[in-house]
Amino acid sequence: MKTPNKLLERIRNICLLILIPCSLIAQNIKEITGVVFDEDGTTPVIGANIMIKGTTVGTVTDLDGIFKLNAKSTDILVVSYIGYEAQEVPVKNSTQLKIVLKADAELLEEVVITAWGKEKKKTVVGSVSTIRPEELKGPSSNLTTMLSGRVAGLISYQTTGEPGRDNAQFFIRGVGSFGTGKVDPLILINGIESTTTELARIQPDDIEGFSILKDATATSMYGSRGANGVILISTKSGIVGKTKFNVRYETSLSTNAKDFNLADNISYMELANEASLTRGGQRIYDYDKIEKTKQGANPLLYPNNNWREIMIRDHSINHRVNMNVSGGGDIAKYYLSASYRHDNGMLKTHDTNDFNSNVTSSSLEIRSNIDISLTKSTKASVRINGLFDSLNGPSVGSGSDVFKSMLKANPVMFPAIYPQSYRSWVNHPLFGNAHMSGNSQSESDLYYNPYASSLSGYSEENTANFTAQFELSQDFDFILPGLKARLMAYTKRSTKSSLSRSIAPFYYMGVEDSENKEQIKEVVPLNETTGRDYLNYSEGGKEVWNEDWIEGSLVYDHTFNDVHSVGGTLIYYIREKKLSNAGGLERSLPQRNVSLSGRLTYGYDNRYLAEFNFGYNASERFDKNHRWGFFPSAGIAWNIGNEAFLKEVSFLDKLKVRYSYGLVGNDELTDWFYKGEERFFYLNMMNMNTGTIKFGTDYGKDFQTVAISRYANPDITWEKAYKSNLAWEIGLFNALNIEFDIFNDRRTNILLNRNDIPSTMGLRTAVRANIGELKSHGYELSVDFNKSFTKDFWASVRGTFTFARNKTSVYEEPNYPSETSYRSRIGYPWNTIWGLVAERLFIDEEDVRNSPTQFGDYMAGDIKYRDINNDGIINDNDLVPMGYPTEPEINYGFGFSMGYKDFDLSAFFSGIARTSFMIESANITPFIKSGGQINGLLDVVAKDHWSEENRNPYAFFPRLSTEQITNNNRNSTWWLRDGSFLKLSTLEFGYQPKGRWVKQKLKIEGFRLYASGSNLFKISKFKMWDPEMKGNGMGYPLQRTFNLGLQLSF
Repeated sequence: MKTPNKLLERIRNICLLILIPCSLIAQNIKEITGVVFDEDGTTPVIGANIMIKGTTVGTVTDLDGIFKLNAKSTDILVVSYIGYEAQEVPVKNSTQLKIVLKADAELLEEVVITAWGKEKKKTVVGSVSTIRPEELKGPSSNLTTMLSGRVAGLISYQTTGEPGRDNAQFFIRGVGSFGTGKVDPLILINGIESTTTELARIQPDDIEGFSILKDATATSMYGSRGANGVILISTKSGIVGKTKFNVRYETSLSTNAKDFNLADNISYMELANEASLTRGGQRIYDYDKIEKTKQGANPLLYPNNNWREIMIRDHSINHRVNMNVSGGGDIAKYYLSASYRHDNGMLKTHDTNDFNSNVTSSSLEIRSNIDISLTKSTKASVRINGLFDSLNGPSVGSGSDVFKSMLKANPVMFPAIYPQSYRSWVNHPLFGNAHMSGNSQSESDLYYNPYASSLSGYSEENTANFTAQFELSQDFDFILPGLKARLMAYTKRSTKSSLSRSIAPFYYMGVEDSENKEQIKEVVPLNETTGRDYLNYSEGGKEVWNEDWIEGSLVYDHTFNDVHSVGGTLIYYIREKKLSNAGGLERSLPQRNVSLSGRLTYGYDNRYLAEFNFGYNASERFDKNHRWGFFPSAGIAWNIGNEAFLKEVSFLDKLKVRYSYGLVGNDELTDWFYKGEERFFYLNMMNMNTGTIKFGTDYGKDFQTVAISRYANPDITWEKAYKSNLAWEIGLFNALNIEFDIFNDRRTNILLNRNDIPSTMGLRTAVRANIGELKSHGYELSVDFNKSFTKDFWASVRGTFTFARNKTSVYEEPNYPSETSYRSRIGYPWNTIWGLVAERLFIDEEDVRNSPTQFGDYMAGDIKYRDINNDGIINDNDLVPMGYPTEPEINYGFGFSMGYKDFDLSAFFSGIARTSFMIESANITPFIKSGGQINGLLDVVAKDHWSEENRNPYAFFPRLSTEQITNNNRNSTWWLRDGSFLKLSTLEFGYQPKGRWVKQKLKIEGFRLYASGSNLFKISKFKMWDPEMKGNGMGYPLQRTFNLGLQLSF
């Protein structure tokens, strides 16, 4: 038996055997203290990543650039920071390290995202414009509204401010075709074809790169899909380092930027009398009513409705929040984000209703980008995105319809609503109304009450888009240096549904108290049998579709002897898109596309560059003999600034000239997917049951009839665009960059109806063929200036200018003789307005009798037109082109950003020019009845119209009337207006402290507080409404927004 002493000695020895190796190991681990500096050797780098090579152990530098880390003498520290070259620093015997990072020369060079991936700007041959994501940040929930004037070559404007329907319209280098198919650009987000709404909803915080591809070489990879240009967006990926959190919250106040003005109601009644009397009618409103209304008598008996004050709010409050988290290690990196926005409309509601009929738009977007390094040469990416939109509004249509309704209602015949106290026992609003005919008791003979209409129910529209994407990249350097392969596949699911629920408003009329004049005794119902205070349900349209895509590419890029850069790319994809609720056989069939694209590039010493591209595309829409299209393009560039004879020019940073020419095809000749237009042109479209007829002697038997709705044309083929681009790029003083492009586009094979086939042939429907041609040309300029003047002060200035004009060169029309050649569309922009030349208003009846015959009934004070062909009759033979095109030919923008220490200020202006629009005179003609509706009176009409007392032949509005005067409602120079404007698009002031107190006291990485505004003012010759809305001025106004935001980083 062992003694206790011997047992204790053995335990002691075992412990020594365990502790001695641990002590030896501990002796090898020591605390390392270091400082990381910028390349100037004095400025500390905050947030640099310090990792022990081959492990997951690491830290980051603090506000002084200092880090502390336990490491062994044999360890190697890997120091990295964005924009700098990673450095490996052996620990050895050091305990204190000073590390100076060097700027990454590759990252300092401007990199752009193109169809073929990331490329250095100096090696790009095609026409590609980029915009920094921070320039897209603004007080708007819609990214498309931030594009105008910011990108050279992009023409953009907005025609409505209604939440959820406020997408801007935009075209790359103008409208290049006059067919009915696709004329807007292809939008790709991470290589996935996306809608304008998906572009509108993406958050600038999630964007890594934003490029506009414009010429044939730049868009060649996308084949027929890129005929109208491409908007290319890539979202952020995670970066190696600790997890970082960012949160941005914004709240904004929106008001109508500019409203149309209604006249006061006294003028309304007096001029309604004038409109009737001046055309031989009777007085509509008696003197007593006008006088009592003027004196402010009981408004329930003498209504004086201001529909805007009754129906429209002064402002709305909106909210937006975006959150993202990113980080990762050597094996996996991640970027996750979620954003939510809620926008309220400007429509008032009523407390009695237990539903909300105001316009509200909300969306939720989630994004997950995961990148995994499977091996040193194999990488995989998984991207998941979900976008969920909800749009609510009035059941009678859109918010724009409600705004238009204010000009369709009589403001003085009934109050909008009676106080609930007159019938406190009912649970519905007491909407006012009156019988249109004096002695009528019919419930259908009532005026239109726009307030009741807008509150009569609500609608819901919900859209869900879900996309899952997988990408696998393989580097084959071990087989052939510079060889890479990529496989990408995605699936996309989209659903959209709508419904409405509505009541039938109860209408009431006040009865005057016979004993107490000008007081209401009671209100009596006017539609007891047709009113309904319970909700009715109505289903709207539904849309369910899915898209599947698989794409493979093989890329070779290698430089020989440091001067010969050789590259080649092959990309093949297959796509299928299906609509589940098509409503017809043709639309229900899957859409399938197959494409092979290729590229060959060569560069010598970064001075001489050349590339050849091709797209070989197949379209299901054409006959088998025209199904495949081959579309080549080529480009060359010369970096003159890299030549030896310019090396000594110190102020010249870059001088480059480039040229490209190519052929691009387009098979989207009609919009069959969304609008149900024609699809398979080479097939007859038959309706096998259009009715029945009786034939022969058996009169008791019915025979089904067959009709044709499309005649097959196997010769219909690709619309083709021949594009050329010549450009210069100049960089000066390491601060100023200038790009100038001249472009031409000749579009052939445009699909048109054959106009020269006479109706006597007995054809039941139009015949279509590729017969149209359109030529476009223009130029674009972009100027960027960026400079840091001192450590604390920096500034940047940016400006763009785009001019794009098209001209019809081939169009099927009659061969007009020389004396009427002005009727030909050849040589004019396709969007030109055609109308009559208005000379003035007729002065008197003698003037009418001595003038050519015009349209319908007209008299002194109506519009007098010019007889262009001198035949004594005003008709379509007198139509001439007038004004500028309806799409702007000029889009420009300019702005600045500057910062001093912790403060920054930025502003951006944008404008359009050389564009015209036509005022729809029938919509603004006052006192016109249509059912229960009666057109209201605009203030401009009340103040400036022809009258027997004021026979001004150049007054804004012709002689008043209570009936539409067809003579005055013609397209003419009388109603033509210049749509040019300049606006302050955005203004922002921010505060972002950079002191160490932020991290020490607030325990966060940083924050930024800012105030901004959008659409703050607009300069234009046109004053009636916002000129950007063009002829849609009665609709939902564009919004002026004031915004407060806070961004936090953890």
